[in-house]
Amino acid sequence: MRRRRRKQDGDDTFADDEVVKLKEQMITAALEDEESIMEHRPALQKLKLLPGVMDILQRQSYQSAILENGLLEAVTRWLEPIKVDKSLPALNIQNALFSVLPKMYIPTDDLRHCDLGKVVLFYTKSPRVQEHIKRAADQLVDAWSRPIIRRSANYRDLNIPLAASEAARSGQLSLAKILAEGKQVDKQSRRIRIPERNMGVYTVAPRPQLLPENRAGEAEEARERRRREQERLRRLQNKLKMAKQANARV
Repeated sequence: MRRRRRKQDGDDTFADDEVVKLKEQMITAALEDEESIMEHRPALQKLKLLPGVMDILQRQSYQSAILENGLLEAVTRWLEPIKVDKSLPALNIQNALFSVLPKMYIPTDDLRHCDLGKVVLFYTKSPRVQEHIKRAADQLVDAWSRPIIRRSANYRDLNIPLAASEAARSGQLSLAKILAEGKQVDKQSRRIRIPERNMGVYTVAPRPQLLPENRAGEAEEARERRRREQERLRRLQNKLKMAKQANARV
């Protein structure tokens, strides 16, 4: 994902490390809960990690790090129906995440990248979702759709079907279709960018790769930690796959 301009590189690096570590922990917790469900054991790992997740998501100073390091992908994973039995996540998780998402500024590109918009749409339509969660999901869809519709209206010289634009303005298009239209607009307008106010998104040069000796050591330690976490994830995924195959043969 593109880098955004931020302040105080040392603070940014610390935030990045915390967010990356939390993302790995969230994915691991999701995998371990799926494994527990398959083995008919209580799935508690996500619930144990939830306070730490909320602590990071609620930190305004971490918002750029959250977007840049893909933490919303893990949030999406937590909100998705559980892969093993298609059940919804625990109500505590739904309540917590739907309470914090409206307070976060999430650009359209990030919604597209992590599929969070599609999952929230699911919550607006599923009969299994409790009413207060469904209302929260409806409000999110409405909030996320407005800037997309407003942006598409700025490109009057593009060949976009009028019927689609009118449907979007009247709220008849789903968020998924609006996101797809926004993606097409981005593609067609790549050479002619129309700036928008107050977006707070900038393209900057990559960070230098040459680090002071102590920073280089910290970076190497972080890479080694991520490598161990990824190896653990791979083993869990293989175990889950083998268990599914065994169940299919029964």
